[in-house]
Amino acid sequence: IVGRIKTNREINSLTLTYGIGVILTNLILMTWKADVRATNSSWMQEAIVVGPFYSMRSDVLFFGVSVVLIVGLWWWLSRSWYGRAVRAVSSNRDAAKLMGINPGRTELVSFIVAGILAAFAGVALFSYGVITPAYGGVLTVK
Repeated sequence: IVGRIKTNREINSLTLTYGIGVILTNLILMTWKADVRATNSSWMQEAIVVGPFYSMRSDVLFFGVSVVLIVGLWWWLSRSWYGRAVRAVSSNRDAAKLMGINPGRTELVSFIVAGILAAFAGVALFSYGVITPAYGGVLTVK
């Protein structure tokens, strides 16, 4: 669906994906209940004390995971062929085509990478505290 957008690609694809997100949220609400969910792991909720500083184990764990993911994403974007292709397509789609890059395939790869990163973010948010079905809309607007 997004690939068919020809004019004002950025704003129209953003509007389309936001609308799909609203539809999916309401389908989830119709299928399941709007219960508030939280992690049951007491290990994740325990505090780590370092001198005068306190933090939950989940915060420290997912901070470390996020640093590793940021370094991995930086490496992928700067050193791999697909990473360079993503940067080329985002910079100038027509010039990237002339260099032999398939923009459709490159966008698919970047979408998959973004989905993987979003899955890690969802797990991190779930481990942090309570989540609700409408929580995604708040994060999307931010």
